[in-house]
Amino acid sequence: MGHPDGAHTHGSGGGGLGEVLVILLAVALLGPAVAAAVAELVHLVLMVLAVLAGLAGVGVVALAAFHVHRWRASGTVQRSLPAPPWQRAVQAPREPRPAIERPAEHHMHFHGLSAEDVAVIIERSRQE
Repeated sequence: MGHPDGAHTHGSGGGGLGEVLVILLAVALLGPAVAAAVAELVHLVLMVLAVLAGLAGVGVVALAAFHVHRWRASGTVQRSLPAPPWQRAVQAPREPRPAIERPAEHHMHFHGLSAEDVAVIIERSRQE
């Protein structure tokens, strides 16, 4: 807390360097075992914070994906964008598909047949 001095206040004057020196002196006096334990604790805290930051990032991405999904499902985008192929309904054909048509010309070989048999075969092929 500062001391009032007219229109503004002044800080206590300490820049925090004294506090750091006291902590370093206490660690030096307590020994290297305590210093190693403090370093390990700081390392553990930093790892936990990194994991929490990663989980927070994954949560933000999941939340954004959920909102985009809800926005698209609400119909706002449905009318302006076509549905992807895996979401389109399969429709039955309205009229039957044509079968393979017969060729316009037939190439026939009548080896060893009489004229009457050839006439009967030609007549039957025209009726079909």
